[in-house]
Amino acid sequence: MAIKIGEKPAESLLNNPLGLLYSCHRRVEHFFNVMVTVTQAAQGGTLSEGQRHALKSALRYFREAAPLHTLDEEESLFPRMLKFQNPKIKTMLDKLEGLKHGHREAEDNHQKIDQWIQEWLNKGTLSEEKVPRLSEYLNRLSDFYQAHILMEETDVFPLAETLLDQSEIGAIGQEMVIRRGLDPDALKQLTEDLKKPSRPV
Repeated sequence: MAIKIGEKPAESLLNNPLGLLYSCHRRVEHFFNVMVTVTQAAQGGTLSEGQRHALKSALRYFREAAPLHTLDEEESLFPRMLKFQNPKIKTMLDKLEGLKHGHREAEDNHQKIDQWIQEWLNKGTLSEEKVPRLSEYLNRLSDFYQAHILMEETDVFPLAETLLDQSEIGAIGQEMVIRRGLDPDALKQLTEDLKKPSRPV
Protein backbone atom coordinates (compact mmCIF):
# COMPACT_ATOMS: atom_id res chain seq x y z
CA MET A 1 0.00 0.00 0.00
CA ALA A 2 1.16 3.56 -0.68
CA ILE A 3 2.06 5.95 2.11
CA LYS A 4 -1.03 7.66 3.47
CA ILE A 5 -1.54 11.28 4.42
CA GLY A 6 -1.48 11.60 8.20
CA GLU A 7 1.14 8.95 8.88
CA LYS A 8 3.96 10.02 11.14
CA PRO A 9 7.32 10.32 9.33
CA ALA A 10 8.93 7.49 11.30
CA GLU A 11 5.97 5.21 10.60
CA SER A 12 6.15 5.92 6.87
CA LEU A 13 9.67 4.60 6.40
CA LEU A 14 10.19 2.34 9.37
CA ASN A 15 6.79 0.61 9.41
CA ASN A 16 5.66 1.08 5.83
CA PRO A 17 8.74 0.79 3.58
CA LEU A 18 6.70 -1.05 0.96
CA GLY A 19 4.49 2.02 0.81
CA LEU A 20 7.56 4.04 -0.09
CA LEU A 21 8.41 1.60 -2.89
CA TYR A 22 4.97 2.13 -4.40
CA SER A 23 5.35 5.90 -4.02
CA CYS A 24 8.79 5.77 -5.65
CA HIS A 25 7.17 4.20 -8.69
CA ARG A 26 4.90 7.22 -8.97
CA ARG A 27 8.00 9.44 -8.85
CA VAL A 28 9.70 7.36 -11.54
CA GLU A 29 6.61 7.69 -13.74
CA HIS A 30 6.41 11.44 -13.13
CA PHE A 31 10.03 12.30 -13.90
CA PHE A 32 10.16 9.92 -16.85
CA ASN A 33 7.03 11.53 -18.30
CA VAL A 34 8.72 14.92 -17.85
CA MET A 35 11.58 13.83 -20.13
CA VAL A 36 9.19 12.39 -22.72
CA THR A 37 6.91 15.43 -22.70
CA VAL A 38 9.71 17.98 -23.04
CA THR A 39 11.47 15.97 -25.76
CA GLN A 40 8.29 15.65 -27.80
CA ALA A 41 7.45 19.33 -27.37
CA ALA A 42 10.89 20.85 -28.03
CA GLN A 43 12.27 18.33 -30.58
CA GLY A 44 15.85 19.32 -29.84
CA GLY A 45 15.19 23.05 -30.16
CA THR A 46 15.74 25.87 -27.70
CA LEU A 47 14.25 25.06 -24.31
CA SER A 48 12.13 27.41 -22.24
CA GLU A 49 13.28 28.11 -18.70
CA GLY A 50 10.50 25.86 -17.41
CA GLN A 51 11.55 23.03 -19.70
CA ARG A 52 15.21 23.40 -18.67
CA HIS A 53 14.25 23.28 -14.99
CA ALA A 54 12.03 20.23 -15.58
CA LEU A 55 14.78 18.32 -17.40
CA LYS A 56 17.37 19.17 -14.76
CA SER A 57 15.03 17.93 -12.03
CA ALA A 58 14.36 14.71 -13.93
CA LEU A 59 18.06 14.04 -14.52
CA ARG A 60 18.81 14.68 -10.84
CA TYR A 61 16.09 12.27 -9.78
CA PHE A 62 17.35 9.44 -11.98
CA ARG A 63 20.97 10.08 -10.98
CA GLU A 64 20.41 10.32 -7.24
CA ALA A 65 17.07 8.94 -6.05
CA ALA A 66 16.20 6.19 -8.52
CA PRO A 67 19.39 4.16 -7.78
CA LEU A 68 18.38 4.09 -4.10
CA HIS A 69 15.04 2.57 -5.07
CA THR A 70 16.89 -0.15 -6.99
CA LEU A 71 19.06 -0.88 -3.94
CA ASP A 72 15.97 -0.94 -1.72
CA GLU A 73 14.63 -3.78 -3.84
CA GLU A 74 17.82 -5.70 -4.62
CA GLU A 75 19.55 -5.45 -1.24
CA SER A 76 16.67 -5.17 1.22
CA LEU A 77 13.45 -6.61 -0.22
CA PHE A 78 14.34 -9.37 -2.69
CA PRO A 79 16.82 -11.26 -0.44
CA ARG A 80 14.27 -11.44 2.37
CA MET A 81 11.63 -12.79 0.03
CA LEU A 82 13.92 -15.43 -1.46
CA LYS A 83 14.75 -17.01 1.89
CA PHE A 84 11.20 -18.40 2.26
CA GLN A 85 10.48 -22.01 1.33
CA ASN A 86 7.19 -21.03 -0.27
CA PRO A 87 5.81 -22.54 -3.53
CA LYS A 88 5.06 -19.06 -4.82
CA ILE A 89 8.70 -18.07 -4.35
CA LYS A 90 9.83 -20.70 -6.87
CA THR A 91 7.77 -18.94 -9.51
CA MET A 92 8.80 -15.56 -8.18
CA LEU A 93 12.52 -16.41 -8.29
CA ASP A 94 12.70 -16.16 -12.06
CA LYS A 95 10.71 -12.94 -11.95
CA LEU A 96 13.05 -11.40 -9.38
CA GLU A 97 16.10 -12.35 -11.42
CA GLY A 98 14.41 -10.82 -14.44
CA LEU A 99 13.75 -7.63 -12.49
CA LYS A 100 17.43 -7.38 -11.53
CA HIS A 101 18.42 -7.82 -15.17
CA GLY A 102 15.87 -5.20 -16.11
CA HIS A 103 17.41 -2.77 -13.64
CA ARG A 104 20.79 -3.11 -15.38
CA GLU A 105 19.28 -2.55 -18.83
CA ALA A 106 17.41 0.51 -17.59
CA GLU A 107 20.62 1.94 -16.12
CA ASP A 108 22.39 1.50 -19.48
CA ASN A 109 19.56 3.26 -21.32
CA HIS A 110 19.51 6.07 -18.75
CA GLN A 111 23.23 6.68 -19.26
CA LYS A 112 22.66 7.46 -22.94
CA ILE A 113 19.55 9.53 -22.22
CA ASP A 114 21.41 11.46 -19.51
CA GLN A 115 24.29 12.15 -21.92
CA TRP A 116 22.03 13.49 -24.68
CA ILE A 117 19.83 15.60 -22.40
CA GLN A 118 22.86 17.05 -20.62
CA GLU A 119 24.32 17.96 -24.02
CA TRP A 120 20.99 19.60 -24.90
CA LEU A 121 21.09 21.62 -21.67
CA ASN A 122 24.73 22.63 -22.16
CA LYS A 123 24.55 23.60 -25.85
CA GLY A 124 20.99 24.92 -25.90
CA THR A 125 19.94 22.62 -28.76
CA LEU A 126 20.27 18.95 -29.69
CA SER A 127 21.38 17.95 -33.19
CA GLU A 128 18.81 16.55 -35.62
CA GLU A 129 20.45 13.13 -35.73
CA LYS A 130 20.39 12.78 -31.93
CA VAL A 131 16.74 13.72 -31.38
CA PRO A 132 15.34 10.48 -32.87
CA ARG A 133 17.94 8.47 -30.95
CA LEU A 134 16.84 10.14 -27.72
CA SER A 135 13.20 9.40 -28.56
CA GLU A 136 14.09 5.78 -29.36
CA TYR A 137 15.75 5.25 -25.99
CA LEU A 138 12.86 6.95 -24.20
CA ASN A 139 10.43 4.62 -25.98
CA ARG A 140 12.49 1.60 -24.88
CA LEU A 141 12.38 2.76 -21.29
CA SER A 142 8.67 3.51 -21.48
CA ASP A 143 7.94 -0.10 -22.43
CA PHE A 144 10.32 -1.33 -19.72
CA TYR A 145 8.84 0.79 -16.94
CA GLN A 146 5.26 -0.12 -17.78
CA ALA A 147 5.98 -3.86 -17.66
CA HIS A 148 8.41 -3.64 -14.75
CA ILE A 149 6.19 -1.57 -12.47
CA LEU A 150 3.13 -3.68 -13.31
CA MET A 151 4.97 -6.88 -12.36
CA GLU A 152 6.28 -5.47 -9.11
CA GLU A 153 2.97 -3.97 -8.02
CA THR A 154 0.85 -6.92 -9.18
CA ASP A 155 3.06 -9.82 -8.09
CA VAL A 156 6.14 -8.91 -6.06
CA PHE A 157 5.02 -6.31 -3.56
CA PRO A 158 1.69 -7.99 -2.65
CA LEU A 159 3.53 -11.28 -2.06
CA ALA A 160 6.08 -9.47 0.11
CA GLU A 161 3.24 -8.07 2.20
CA THR A 162 1.98 -11.59 2.91
CA LEU A 163 5.41 -13.13 3.58
CA LEU A 164 7.27 -10.58 5.68
CA ASP A 165 6.49 -10.05 9.34
CA GLN A 166 6.68 -6.70 11.11
CA SER A 167 10.27 -7.19 12.29
CA GLU A 168 11.42 -7.80 8.71
CA ILE A 169 9.39 -4.85 7.45
CA GLY A 170 10.98 -2.70 10.14
CA ALA A 171 14.47 -3.91 9.20
CA ILE A 172 13.84 -2.97 5.57
CA GLY A 173 12.69 0.46 6.70
CA GLN A 174 15.82 0.93 8.81
CA GLU A 175 18.03 0.02 5.89
CA MET A 176 16.17 2.46 3.64
CA VAL A 177 16.64 5.25 6.17
CA ILE A 178 20.36 4.52 6.50
CA ARG A 179 20.74 4.22 2.71
CA ARG A 180 19.41 7.77 2.35
CA GLY A 181 21.49 9.15 5.22
CA LEU A 182 18.33 10.68 6.64
CA ASP A 183 18.05 12.65 9.84
CA PRO A 184 14.61 13.29 11.46
CA ASP A 185 14.10 16.58 9.60
CA ALA A 186 14.98 15.03 6.24
CA LEU A 187 12.72 12.08 7.02
CA LYS A 188 9.86 14.45 7.72
CA GLN A 189 10.48 16.37 4.48
CA LEU A 190 10.56 13.16 2.44
CA THR A 191 7.21 12.11 3.87
CA GLU A 192 5.71 15.53 3.15
CA ASP A 193 7.02 15.40 -0.43
CA LEU A 194 5.42 12.00 -0.98
CA LYS A 195 2.04 13.44 0.01
CA LYS A 196 2.16 15.94 -2.83
CA PRO A 197 0.59 14.79 -6.11
CA SER A 198 3.01 14.58 -9.02
CA ARG A 199 2.00 16.01 -12.39
CA PRO A 200 3.89 15.83 -15.71
CA VAL A 201 5.07 19.10 -17.22
